[in-house]
Amino acid sequence: MLQLYKINRRGVNSMNQQPATTGGTQPVTKEEKPYILSNKTVNYILGLVEALLLLRFIFKLSGANPGAGIVQFLYDVTNVLMAPFLFIFPTSASGGSIFEWSILVAMVIYALVVYGIIGILDIIRTADTNKT
Repeated sequence: MLQLYKINRRGVNSMNQQPATTGGTQPVTKEEKPYILSNKTVNYILGLVEALLLLRFIFKLSGANPGAGIVQFLYDVTNVLMAPFLFIFPTSASGGSIFEWSILVAMVIYALVVYGIIGILDIIRTADTNKT
């Protein structure tokens, strides 16, 4: 059955006046809220980085005109993200399309780094909640 929840500023489900939960059965405590917020923030940043890199990959693969404003802007922004990975693998070109392996490597590496950060935050959160 689909249940709708409306969480107010105090972290209480105003539909049934129960404490808000993290998706499981445990209510969210004051100590856990910063960790939940930091996990969401890190995941959001990862999603943004992955989306930009995916767009770069699609534009390169489809042979987008690098002189177009949006394409140039995207390449300029993602050049910073791609700097450590640029010459890992040679690029494959056919006609106007470019298959840039280093973009895929960057996407995997960034995801692994972020999941490692989230794992560390979870360890810290567990240690903090076990102290109390």
